[in-house]
Amino acid sequence: PEFKSLRDNDFKTTQLYVNLKVPIFSGFSSIKKRAKSKTKKYSLEKKKHDIVRNIKVDSKQIIDRLNKNKELLKKNIKWKKAAKRGLNRALSSYNRGQVESVQVVQMQAVYERASVAYIDLFELYFNDFITWNFLRGNKIEDIF
Repeated sequence: PEFKSLRDNDFKTTQLYVNLKVPIFSGFSSIKKRAKSKTKKYSLEKKKHDIVRNIKVDSKQIIDRLNKNKELLKKNIKWKKAAKRGLNRALSSYNRGQVESVQVVQMQAVYERASVAYIDLFELYFNDFITWNFLRGNKIEDIF
């Protein structure tokens, strides 16, 4: 009820009592932690299985693409050889005066398209080949 100034209380010793609540049993928090860790473990297992499934699907698709591109490369090599023979024949016919230069240019365009298509197909095949080896766990040094 009385208000004293702070100076009066400066030299007095006072005691302060605090009620503390200390938990004796903390088992429920460890149960929650275990439940969380089980959930994390389950989600990580699920992610692992999803990754394995995706790798299997990807590897099957890559193998299919590798086989398809290998067949296309074989066909493209035949096309390139035929175009080269055609270009050589057109050049020799042009030198004998049997065909005009327009036909030689057309044959050269066919040969160039075949060559560019071969380079593009080889690049696709090579990329898939490296990806396939990577998915199988082969080292790049072992491939080359």
